[in-house]
Amino acid sequence: MMKQQLLQGTLSLLLCYWVQVVVDASTHHAIHQLQHLPAFIDSSYSRIERHTLSSSTTTDNDSPSSRQTNFDKKSYGKVSHPPRIIIAGAPASGKGTQSEAIRDALGVVHVSTGDILRENIAKNTKLGTIAKGYMDRGELVPDELIIKIIKERLQEDDCKERGWLLDGFPRTRAQADALIDAGIDVDTFLILNVSDKVAIDRIVGRRIDPMTGKIYHMTFNPPPQNDAALINRLVQRSDDTEEKARVRLRQFHSNIASVKSRYKKVMVKVDGTKSRDHISNQIKIELSKRCGWKNEQVRS
Repeated sequence: MMKQQLLQGTLSLLLCYWVQVVVDASTHHAIHQLQHLPAFIDSSYSRIERHTLSSSTTTDNDSPSSRQTNFDKKSYGKVSHPPRIIIAGAPASGKGTQSEAIRDALGVVHVSTGDILRENIAKNTKLGTIAKGYMDRGELVPDELIIKIIKERLQEDDCKERGWLLDGFPRTRAQADALIDAGIDVDTFLILNVSDKVAIDRIVGRRIDPMTGKIYHMTFNPPPQNDAALINRLVQRSDDTEEKARVRLRQFHSNIASVKSRYKKVMVKVDGTKSRDHISNQIKIELSKRCGWKNEQVRS
């Protein structure tokens, strides 16, 4: 196939060259042109060969870092920088699941405020101690604290080089304004929509394996019934009760409208009650339009 392309390309260039010679035949340039024909063919053949080899080279490496190499400045779609994405939604709307899919497909850095805070709580840092008090009451951690953490994280080299996906931030108008004031632009603002009833059912049934961090749901994604050790060590997060879930949902609804108003031009609404694969496919289609997620780059 490659040889056929090379031959076709060379013949096309040769034809163009011959037309030029015929046009110049009435002048003394014709003989001079014909003398250079062999060199012209050789150089043209080499150019076509390099182009064909470059176009046909592929890789079987399926790691996030290898996929990221496909997203150079010429292939980001409508933007000339690595992807900058925000994913938002009510508690238990599926942000974590879809964030993992986006991270793996695009190679972006997944920046989760919840993960950052929980890591600090586990390490008993000053930030963790302060944050735990708010989280145990089902309240939001103060804006100034979260804003500082996120702005510093987005300035790190991996975020600059690979792009980022913000999960759980911004949650308030002040946080959104802080991003904009800092000159941090966004390509896509994904919002996963679910009803309060669906969110509460998902929250109350969640359990976490403290050894692996894997999240199960006692109804929708139960742990293996034959693994008694796993079932016995599962824990429920302190803020995953119905009472605290309702507090978090009230706070979410009181803030999300003002956040969405700051990202109207790049907002994509997604039905978070559909199947995981359906949601992933819808997101894939939207990101292919906005920040270079090419369908052929995503492995099924």
